[in-house]
Amino acid sequence: MEESLIDLLVENHKIEKLLQNIIEDMSNSNDYKMQKGAEKYSRQLEWFHSRNEAIKDKNGIKIEDLEGKKFIEGYNVEVINRDEVIESKELTILQMLEPIVIQNGKVIRSGKIIIG
Repeated sequence: MEESLIDLLVENHKIEKLLQNIIEDMSNSNDYKMQKGAEKYSRQLEWFHSRNEAIKDKNGIKIEDLEGKKFIEGYNVEVINRDEVIESKELTILQMLEPIVIQNGKVIRSGKIIIG
């Protein structure tokens, strides 16, 4: 059961990120109906997010997403494109394919990232 719950929470996290991007695109539209729709969906997403947070809190689960942050060796992640990246002082996490999952303070799943 616990593994299934974690799988579900990870997939919910991915859906939340996707919906946030869609809502942001709608908000930036010049179309009034799109902007109003974005406001409505944003409120619904906030409710969905709060429900997921409550479930994670109840089960001691934290989902860590590092997308957009500076890459630091030692993160609990698998770098998918390590062979394609030229070593550089400043690497950024371009995409978080799988988030890091922490339960009761311990990493139970490493993340998967693309850096650049």
